[in-house]
Amino acid sequence: MFCARQVTNTSCPTKNGPTRCAMPRMAGALVAGRYALPVRAPRMGRHAEEVAPRRRFAFFERWWACGTPSERSTVVRSTGRGGVDAQKAPVLVFDVMDTIVYDPFYIEIPKFFGTTLQELFEVKHPNSWVRFEKGEISEQQMLDNFFKDNRSYDSEGLLQTMHDNYRYLDGMEELLQQLNDMAYEMHAMTNYPEWYKLIEKKLALGRYLNWTFISCTGAMKGLRKPDKDAFEVVTAMLGCPPANILLVDDREANVSAARNCGMDGIVFKNAEQLKEELRSRDLGV
Repeated sequence: MFCARQVTNTSCPTKNGPTRCAMPRMAGALVAGRYALPVRAPRMGRHAEEVAPRRRFAFFERWWACGTPSERSTVVRSTGRGGVDAQKAPVLVFDVMDTIVYDPFYIEIPKFFGTTLQELFEVKHPNSWVRFEKGEISEQQMLDNFFKDNRSYDSEGLLQTMHDNYRYLDGMEELLQQLNDMAYEMHAMTNYPEWYKLIEKKLALGRYLNWTFISCTGAMKGLRKPDKDAFEVVTAMLGCPPANILLVDDREANVSAARNCGMDGIVFKNAEQLKEELRSRDLGV
């Protein structure tokens, strides 16, 4: 699994707990050298400074501390009080929209335009949103080309409608808090544009997991689930066997693609169903 050992180093003290060095080190090439050293997405919003140092730099620490790939499969990370058995626990990778966070696009946005979802898709530009998700165009370019015919509309109202309706799905924040308290390693893997920053600003999702795999930025830029390359990036960056990675996603196609790459997967329906799925894997929630 994705693990880390504590390293005594008086030159790299942390504010709390044992001293550890946070310098990252990539172990091996990332997918034939295509991808650069992973850079953890910055935490945003008013909760950023409340995140404990061990979580703020956890992703880099683990790259440095795990050593060689063979060591990575055997070293047990310290989880502290209430922690899980790191030799057995998987790395949890979560989809975000309609898995953790409610996606306003399918109900609130048609209402905003006074139309149905089907009618909206008939007049919406066929690929501007996908290109925005991939980080190929800016927010302004997407807004300017939201409709096929380039009609004028209240773009600020569109943004406000999205922001106002972002919320945690029932029971999901509590479940994430429980998993976080048990020291599970958790990452987001989402096909979403830079609007993920709006989600972080409103919901502070970064308190519970890392914004590591986002289709618009970093090593995932330009890749979307269920592309095989996207899952290869996940495996390479986490540095553990695919079998030790568990994807939670509301789309069957994405879960099937993860399974085809050797990962475990859960098709998300609701928080209670997810708890049952986790319990069936002896993950202790």
